[in-house]
Amino acid sequence: MSVTLPAYGVNNPRLWFAQVEAIFDCKRIRSEQSKYSYVLAHLPPEVVAEIADVIYERPANDPYTSLKEALISRTAVSDEQNLRTLLSGIDMGDRTPSQLLRHMTQLMGKRALNEPILKELWLQNLPPDMRTVLAVVHKDTALENLAQLADQVHASYGSRATPSIQPVITDLDLKREFESLRRDFAALSLQLNSLTSQISRQRSRSRSKTPARPDKNSNSKAPVYICHYHRKFGSAAKNCKPHCTFYSSFQSQGNETARQ
Repeated sequence: MSVTLPAYGVNNPRLWFAQVEAIFDCKRIRSEQSKYSYVLAHLPPEVVAEIADVIYERPANDPYTSLKEALISRTAVSDEQNLRTLLSGIDMGDRTPSQLLRHMTQLMGKRALNEPILKELWLQNLPPDMRTVLAVVHKDTALENLAQLADQVHASYGSRATPSIQPVITDLDLKREFESLRRDFAALSLQLNSLTSQISRQRSRSRSKTPARPDKNSNSKAPVYICHYHRKFGSAAKNCKPHCTFYSSFQSQGNETARQ
């Protein structure tokens, strides 16, 4: 008969054996020897090493029961360790509040813990926001009912009702952040340079369009204008225009000669 058992539950061997024995009942396996063989065949190597003496010296009577007791006593976490974990605090993680409560109940094992004490320990492991919401609930509310209410709060608030987990910043993350900032800075520098160039070009154009104002203190000469007659006949010209420079210069020379 082919029987497939689940992977060995190192965290909770007692629960694993309860599941295995349910499979044996479904398959109608009653023999101690058969149960022993099936369990031994499904154990991982590191667990087999813990019960090597039981394997080498197989008990003649009740081999499965002996194997079960050896596995639970040697691989299961002791009740003292579970209680220490329970008292030191448990990270809620991805569990719902009711799942956290069931996990804490499993850690209690066979130890009976007063419900008010368990309730207080459970509340301490919940996120602060959720504890604030549950604080308005009547103090006599049963723990199971309180857990169901906490599940509803958890579903409503989602990630806001879960404890914030600070991400671990690695050197690679810092390098990526630095590269991102460097690229942003380079892009801003290019934009600033482009804007500065545009402003400079606009100023240059506005200056070129504005006519230069004459300098009152400059000694620049008046523009030269020679009429048609003086351009053609020179000093022999008999006609002249009033604004002709040649005529003014010739007249000035005549006045200078007369003064002499």
